[in-house]
Amino acid sequence: MERKTQVVSQRAPNSGILKRLRNLPVFSKLYLTILVVVVVTLGVTGVLVASVTTSQQIAVQSDSLRDVAVTFTRSLDTVLAQDVVGRIEVLSLSRSLRESVEAQNSAPQSLDDITILDTQWRGASDSDALIAGVLNNELADELREFKTAVPNHVEVFATDAAGALIASTNRTSDYYQADEEWWQATWNGGQGAIYIGQPEFDESSNSLALTVAIPIRAQSGASAGSTIGVLRSTYLFTSLVDLFASANDGQRAALHLYLGADIRVGEQTGSSEASAFTLLDADEQAEVAAFPASTSIQTTYENTDNIVYRLNVADVSEYPFIDALGWFVVAHVSTADAFAVIAQSNLVIVISALLGLGFAAVLGFGVSRLIVSPIHQLTELAKKFSAGEMDTRVPETTRDELGVLAHSFNQMADTVTLRERDLNELNRTLEARVQERTAELRKANALAQESVRLKSEFLSTMSHELRTPLNAMLGYTSLMTEGLAGDFDDDTLDMIERIHKNGQRLLLLINEVLDLARIEAGRMEIVSAPFDLHDMAGQWKSQMEVLAQEKGLDFTVTVDDKLPAQIVGDKDRITQIVVNLLSNAFKFTEKGAVDLTITGRTNSWVISVADTGIGIPPHALNYIFDEFRQVDGSSKRMYGGSGLGLAIVRNLCRLLNGKVSVTSEVGLGSVFTVTLPLEVSVAEMPAEMAVE
Repeated sequence: MERKTQVVSQRAPNSGILKRLRNLPVFSKLYLTILVVVVVTLGVTGVLVASVTTSQQIAVQSDSLRDVAVTFTRSLDTVLAQDVVGRIEVLSLSRSLRESVEAQNSAPQSLDDITILDTQWRGASDSDALIAGVLNNELADELREFKTAVPNHVEVFATDAAGALIASTNRTSDYYQADEEWWQATWNGGQGAIYIGQPEFDESSNSLALTVAIPIRAQSGASAGSTIGVLRSTYLFTSLVDLFASANDGQRAALHLYLGADIRVGEQTGSSEASAFTLLDADEQAEVAAFPASTSIQTTYENTDNIVYRLNVADVSEYPFIDALGWFVVAHVSTADAFAVIAQSNLVIVISALLGLGFAAVLGFGVSRLIVSPIHQLTELAKKFSAGEMDTRVPETTRDELGVLAHSFNQMADTVTLRERDLNELNRTLEARVQERTAELRKANALAQESVRLKSEFLSTMSHELRTPLNAMLGYTSLMTEGLAGDFDDDTLDMIERIHKNGQRLLLLINEVLDLARIEAGRMEIVSAPFDLHDMAGQWKSQMEVLAQEKGLDFTVTVDDKLPAQIVGDKDRITQIVVNLLSNAFKFTEKGAVDLTITGRTNSWVISVADTGIGIPPHALNYIFDEFRQVDGSSKRMYGGSGLGLAIVRNLCRLLNGKVSVTSEVGLGSVFTVTLPLEVSVAEMPAEMAVE
């Protein structure tokens, strides 16, 4: 029956422009999309312009911050040079100070004497002659006059070349000062150097205290310029607050001065609020240590976005004694304040970008709909076709690539329709063939099962029929060889012994065939019970040692002491595995040794049989455990055997949930390894485990 082709009409275009757009190639439609990308690019350009403006503003702010930091640092440098160091340096040039130091140096004291005086100093009262001699001499009066004139220097004292006190404005904690860090740095091995220590916060004055030390130098004579003593002052840095206000001068920038690792000074933001001294905790100290030694950067500072400028005080200072302090200034301004100037222009850029993006979105939506609509229609028709409406076809209304696609779809639909008809016919033919083949397979399977049953019955019957007369023959030959059936001459006795040995070989072969048949039939039972592994190993050695003696081979049995004495397993099947492996080893070894090694692992134990026999070629390792297979025909003729021993070993290992493997080299020997699961007897378990 002929099928009528159903044509689904498309909706007519609403305008001539849309019709022209529909007839354009896909390339042209994509080109319109590129125009949209251009519009978006304009918006990106606006963002880049804003970014450049921001970068320029950062540069301007960085210059401003640098000026603030430099102004503050220079003011700080001036205060340190003039008020802190300069005043005490002028005092060190005092003639009376120099004469007092030279007078005490002229009668030097030994270190032992100074130590005695230092001990006396610490325990004496203020009226003691030693203390009064230091606090109430003419030089001490001069130092107090200096302290009165310059009140920021709250404590001033001088020492001789040995570090002993000469005069002081206050009673110090020690008489001997040469063991102090500041004294040694100032003495500088006799060369002399100006010393300023890291500040400490003085709670009584709510300000920072600096330790300042100046070398006292000889001014005349052969020793002119040499260091003869040390002058020290404790300076209260109360003028530091004024430096922040003068340096900032109404700027929006904030200043921080970092002194050492644990003190930060300053919280100026252009107002007249007082500076603060902050003792940094461990986390803040770590943050300061990791602060980059950089110029202008934009980063998070004080938990806000800032433009930050860092300046080391030593980079501006002209005085070398400041280099060792490691102080630095951080000038920063929040990005909100810094970018307030360009906020309006950025707003215009953002509005323009949003308008451009809106226009691009509208245009992109229209173009995308124009392109996707025919494709969507084609998709819907394809779904109908795949659902079984085989007469569905796509209208070919355009001459662009989509029109070509519609034409191709219709051709494909025609082809699929024809092929479906052919496939239905083929399917009916295949179903008939499958049913025929299924019947044949069922018949073949029944024959195979019957064959297996007959084989098992045959092996069982033959094994019984062969073993019964064979056991009788072996019994009679045994009586004959033992002399219980009369006397025989040597030749006759030799023939009887040969009959007996060959009968035993035949019985062994029959037993192996029967064991293999039982294993394959699934009738081999595994009986697990505790047994003494060490006793069993001794039995294996006694049983197999005669083979070693017959061929003059060394035979050793080694049992790992870490293995438990009692383990659980089927000792008869395990013995059968070991005997088969040892028999093979002795059979194929003419000289050297056979070693039986038993070791333990985490959850298993390993039986290893190693020999120095003929070895196994690499190609034979692939089938050495197959039934009725040996290395090659020549070995079978030379050494005999049925080729069932290793097959039985492999099958028994599988029944015991273990495995067997072999490694070998031709001419060097072989190593067979059996791995079995380790199950410990309850008697060997700890008491708490046994109870569980």
